[in-house]
Amino acid sequence: MTREMILRNRLEMASHNLFCLSDNYLCTTPKAGKEEEHRETAAEVEMLKAWIKEFNPNHNPEKCTARRVIAFLKVTKESILKMAGGGIADEDQGMYLRAYSNDIQGIIDQLKTIAE
Repeated sequence: MTREMILRNRLEMASHNLFCLSDNYLCTTPKAGKEEEHRETAAEVEMLKAWIKEFNPNHNPEKCTARRVIAFLKVTKESILKMAGGGIADEDQGMYLRAYSNDIQGIIDQLKTIAE
């Protein structure tokens, strides 16, 4: 087991903990009463990410995966915006499309921080 593997395993656990302490999928809002734990865990995740970036970027599976997902989500976002129809009433289409588009864009932005 290498130091990089240990850090990646710890990052995976810390990211899971942050998700559990968060009130949204982007892990930016803590659950009520868990603000301090959320803050500490978010700091741990950022620190571990910084340490992992010290390793050779050509052997970073997290970056490769993030880049692939970003490309996929961009296509999905464009497809959703083009599909506007089906069983959604005309007056609701804009609302649904903006909501899905904003959700996807939020995920893309989060993944871009990983892929850097």
